[in-house]
Amino acid sequence: MLVCQAAHRIERLFISSIILGLLLVHFASRSYSTQCLGFADDQIISGNDHTAIIQFKSYLSDCFCMKDLGILKYFLGVEVARTHDGLFLLQRKYTLDILYEVRLLGAKPPNVPLEQQHQLALATGKLLLDT
Repeated sequence: MLVCQAAHRIERLFISSIILGLLLVHFASRSYSTQCLGFADDQIISGNDHTAIIQFKSYLSDCFCMKDLGILKYFLGVEVARTHDGLFLLQRKYTLDILYEVRLLGAKPPNVPLEQQHQLALATGKLLLDT
């Protein structure tokens, strides 16, 4: 009963928004802020109050089968790198996965790129036939 009352209290405090299939949940008070970004079965939970984050994760674990994967490394194919300056989002793995799927992983760029400021002209003459 206590868990259910706490869950309803938490649900009323959070503001949620669904945009393009992503769910963004945000709670802010004067002293702390907690956010949850979710897509399908992937969630990112962040905030500036460690206790609030632990309580929110506990609430989610009561409602859903959930596993805490620790510090964020990947989300929706985007790699997250942490430095002392902040977070960097890298799409290297996502790009390599696309190149692998289309069998272009070993492709090399052309030796001679197009000249700069090259203007393409309309083709004149007979149309080529599809073969």
